[in-house]
Amino acid sequence: METQIHGYVAPGFERVRTQFERNFAVLGEVGASVAVHHRGSLVVDLWAGSAGDGRDWEERTMAPVFSVSKGIAAIVLTYLASRGDLRIDAPIAEVWPEFAQNGKAGVTLRHVLSHTAGLPWFDGSSEVVSFDSIEGWASRDHVEDCIARQAPLWEPGTQVAYHSFTYGWIADAVVRRATGRTIGEVLARDLAGPLDADFAIGYRGDPGRVAELVPPKQISDTRKADTAGDAARAMFYGPEVRPMWEIAGMPSYWALGGCAAGGVGNARGIARLYSLLTTSQEEGGLIPEASVAEHTREQFSDRDRAFGFWSRTGLGFGLATEDGISYGPFVNAAGFSGMGGALGFADRTRAVTFGYAMNQIRLESYGNVSTVAALLDALDQCID
Repeated sequence: METQIHGYVAPGFERVRTQFERNFAVLGEVGASVAVHHRGSLVVDLWAGSAGDGRDWEERTMAPVFSVSKGIAAIVLTYLASRGDLRIDAPIAEVWPEFAQNGKAGVTLRHVLSHTAGLPWFDGSSEVVSFDSIEGWASRDHVEDCIARQAPLWEPGTQVAYHSFTYGWIADAVVRRATGRTIGEVLARDLAGPLDADFAIGYRGDPGRVAELVPPKQISDTRKADTAGDAARAMFYGPEVRPMWEIAGMPSYWALGGCAAGGVGNARGIARLYSLLTTSQEEGGLIPEASVAEHTREQFSDRDRAFGFWSRTGLGFGLATEDGISYGPFVNAAGFSGMGGALGFADRTRAVTFGYAMNQIRLESYGNVSTVAALLDALDQCID
């Protein structure tokens, strides 16, 4: 049966709708939303398919979007730093004294957000928190104590390895101590709420609004983790090696407010939040241009020690590489992809922001999956 496409595309962006339809008809998409802002206007806003359990994917349906959360958290951090609420280059120990243990007295948020802090995991991490159980994820104070005691694996600022979850634990710990609010609370009150953007870090709303995740049909060789290696430690696999999507589909996990991979949102909300990076203060934007430029510029570039792909990092934002994060033709974009295909980014050179959320998990590559890559190619043709 043909999938009915809902929503709107502006004149000149019909190719994106055509490809969105093809994603369902040919590429096996189950439920998804895609949204694009161009030059300050919402030009694509589409949704379609099944949200699972007999539910249609509706206009405000959301989905767990894994590491897309990192990019949204980075927007919050950019906003807070621009207001002077955070100091990116101040030692973290100034607001979190216990963090100074074992050689971390000089580690800063710049190190953490650029994934160069030397803390991609901590000793005995799988015994504390893993995908085998939700219990460890709820032990925030204990996890923070473990991180505070951990010695860096290298001199901070000299090497890069994806801080897949420690990114979120450390960043949120700093924000709470500096502002009295979590990253999720700042997002809800200061950014997502005023913008009416459907994205939450710490979602405690109606579970019926969130799509049911669909396990991948196949896992490519490039996404298979050696459970004894560094990639497994960075992903916090437990002895049972349960897949992340089982925990990520639980309301109790959404409520925890994990800003590394616990966000829930839809494409419109993602694209709307990224428009904060392309809207000047003269146009009503909330973040000064100088702050956006600093946080989205390249901070470090090298081969990732944990996963092996080439990594280019901003301050919380991932930059495009050939074998890592990909934004297709939008090579100057800053954002973050999520496991399985979700994506959010801003390309300030082309005045584009993009959001994609779906429930069919695809593990085809470390970069964007086939459905998203096809949409980006179509969008590129529309803008050209």
